Amino acid sequence: MAEHSDTGGSTYDHYLALGEKHGLKAEALFKFAQDHMDREERIQEREAKKVAAEAETKRLEAEAETKRLETEAETKRLETEAETKRLEVEAETKRQETEVKKLQIEANRELDAKRLEADTEARRMDLEFKKAEAQQSTGGNAGGRSGPSIRPQYPKLPMFKEDKDDIDSFLFRFETHAKANKWNDSEWATD
Repeated sequence: MAEHSDTGGSTYDHYLALGEKHGLKAEALFKFAQDHMDREERIQEREAKKVAAEAETKRLEAEAETKRLETEAETKRLETEAETKRLEVEAETKRQETEVKKLQIEANRELDAKRLEADTEARRMDLEFKKAEAQQSTGGNAGGRSGPSIRPQYPKLPMFKEDKDDIDSFLFRFETHAKANKWNDSEWATD
């Protein structure tokens, strides 16, 4: 008879008794008992493998769930980060737009002030010109006073340079200048 462990001894004896009951003797009886023991070991091995496989499946499922939760948390973190960046960019854009509007308003105010200043200066010069004309038309004496007539200042006529200037252009500028200063034609130099 083959050696068997204590845990399997009672089962082996059970199979021997079962084989004797079926009329098996000697070698056939031992083979019957051994076959049944081998089959029972295979069943136990399959059960152990099944339990191990189920445990591995549960471990893998738990690992997959952990990964899924980590991925979900990372996705939420990235979404939150992206939203924060978007809001920061939006706030910066609004700040820049406000700054640009402020600068435009300031530039418009400066431009309006310069226009007003230019208009005021033009009116002042026009008024002086009209005063000078009025004094000239009344004979240059205002209230019996004699003195030089006041005329608006015009730029001086540049000198004629033969090597640079065209005579026709110079004469045209001279006539324009003389008329603007209201010189009499008889006073123009003809010699």
